[in-house]
Amino acid sequence: MVTREYHKQYIRHREIDLDVIQNFMSAQGQSTYTPEVCNGFIEYVREQEDYSNAAALTRIIRTASALLEFAAYGFTAVRHNRKTYSYSGEIGDLITKYVARREKQFAEATVVSDRLYLERFNEYLNAEGCIKPENITPEIILRFAEILAGYSRSTISCTLRTLRLFLSFLHGENITDTDFSLIVPKNSYRSAEKLPSLYTKDEVIKLLGSIERKSPMGKRDYAILLTAARLGLRASDLSGLKFSDINWRENRIFIAVQQKTKKPAELPLLNDVGAAIIDYLKYGRPKSDSEYVFLRTQTPYTRLVAGSMYNIAKHYFAIAGIESKEKRKQGTHALRHSLAGRLLENKTPLPVITEIFIHESTETTQEYIRIDMETLQQCALAVAPTSFFGGDA
Repeated sequence: MVTREYHKQYIRHREIDLDVIQNFMSAQGQSTYTPEVCNGFIEYVREQEDYSNAAALTRIIRTASALLEFAAYGFTAVRHNRKTYSYSGEIGDLITKYVARREKQFAEATVVSDRLYLERFNEYLNAEGCIKPENITPEIILRFAEILAGYSRSTISCTLRTLRLFLSFLHGENITDTDFSLIVPKNSYRSAEKLPSLYTKDEVIKLLGSIERKSPMGKRDYAILLTAARLGLRASDLSGLKFSDINWRENRIFIAVQQKTKKPAELPLLNDVGAAIIDYLKYGRPKSDSEYVFLRTQTPYTRLVAGSMYNIAKHYFAIAGIESKEKRKQGTHALRHSLAGRLLENKTPLPVITEIFIHESTETTQEYIRIDMETLQQCALAVAPTSFFGGDA
């Protein structure tokens, strides 16, 4: 950590964590730090009141994981957030090529995790003296999987998935004779299923009605939230909406490349949405040569980023007094989910919803079926009498 120029206070915190680990091992009579000891320690700290704070718990678990890597291979992957990643050796060049291909197919949020996980894999290979693809063996892959033991279940699952895709890429490009993706251990972890956040028609009307539409900011925010509620556009596409995307003559919005899917999207420019955008352009938008529709209200008059869309929506949810029951999310994506819910209530066929939301297939759209409670209730089966199961009637 000193070599990597970590802050002194950061190093001091890690020293405290290491003392806790050492005391735990002494109490357990352990002298070797193994994956089993690491897992045991993590289970131990999860039960301690000193680590009831999520930040403190996360920190010490990361320290435990880093120590496991260092104990086994003499290196640790860099864990602090940054925007640049480096790869070395012939395999590093292949990782760079693979990531570049992924950048053309997927959103930045997806690719950034690929960069991180593959950098860790690259560092591990270098520590093993494996710098060429022909040096890769099943044993090396399995040992890498072992050192992930101290990470969270979700990180392990994502890392193994990324590794599996990269190794499949190597075989598909005829770089390796063996498809090493088949060697990567399977992981049964699945994130907890969460229902999409859903708001009723009356709640959405109340939200839009809470916006003061006389000021430039109000006109802008109303146009943004109305577009999200009526067309279901994602925050990234609202942020990236350009004048060239709007065909006023034909009342259409055409987005050449969606930020998330990298696919084109074409939507109708509904009368109320068009009127709200025009009101903003004529009486609310600052004078600017920017090609983007929605801009900041203060200098510099740059376009709003996707995160600002979430903050705008959350702000008006609070003004409208709409509670976040059952931990419903309050961003523009919640308005997208709510639109899907109303379409399902109106018995809109799934293929039509798929086209409206520009999903790649109806399989993606089927996720919304879980919020259509009325239709799901029609699928419910009557509970069989206990005699059916061999008990007394």
